[in-house]
Amino acid sequence: NITDNVYGASGHLTIKGRAIPITVNFRLSDYSKLQGTATATGSFIINRSAFKIGDPNPAKANNIQNQVVVRFKIKTKK
Repeated sequence: NITDNVYGASGHLTIKGRAIPITVNFRLSDYSKLQGTATATGSFIINRSAFKIGDPNPAKANNIQNQVVVRFKIKTKK
């Protein structure tokens, strides 16, 4: 627990067979122990070149920057 309802998770993100260590912070909300539900939301940045995704030159990759923001929202249910 980093702050109120904000947590961190560390592990490896694997894309295209390449595993990179990563730590992701996320906010836990809508938690109900009785119903067994919760929602985790957060975001993190990956470098496309670390996973060999597309051309590292944005001009040759349809102007997609090397750093890409990944946003997520995960709803759990018992």
